[in-house]
Amino acid sequence: MSARESSNWLVQLFSGRWTIAVLALLDDGGRRYQELDDALDGERG
Repeated sequence: MSARESSNWLVQLFSGRWTIAVLALLDDGGRRYQELDDALDGERG
């Protein structure tokens, strides 16, 4: 696969609505995990 084909594939992947939704869920889950980890360590936000 050429560099152009690779970048086109990446653009198509990120232009899909489901991809954006999945990335948003992963980001939100990471934030929740960090909040839980901080709480268990006794840190306040």
